[in-house]
Amino acid sequence: MVATDSHRTIEGPSETQLHDLLADINLSVPFVIVERLDDDPGDHYLQVRLDERVDPNQGRAYLVEFRDGGPEAHFRAVVSDNSPWDSAFSPAFDTVVSTVQSWAFQREDWRTALAWERLEFEN
Repeated sequence: MVATDSHRTIEGPSETQLHDLLADINLSVPFVIVERLDDDPGDHYLQVRLDERVDPNQGRAYLVEFRDGGPEAHFRAVVSDNSPWDSAFSPAFDTVVSTVQSWAFQREDWRTALAWERLEFEN
């Protein structure tokens, strides 16, 4: 497994390292991608992106996507809350971290943690 943001790559990240990568998401570093290297490259990953359209004064939102095979197995969920950006606690952030950690370490609870919607891609 490998975790990447726009500044670093961590091979075999721990749960703490995944948390820290996600905690660093901001408008300058708006995403984290976690990929399983033991599967087909590019076909099994989970990514989190800060929703840049959300007014920071109104809270925060994360776009979480996973791909579990080809394009027909690509899903998205939106996780948001009204916690101010300077708040020490964000239920949205905690949910995202838990979901990413569960996906990365292949615990099944991530599948029901969010309201996943299948993404459709045009050919």
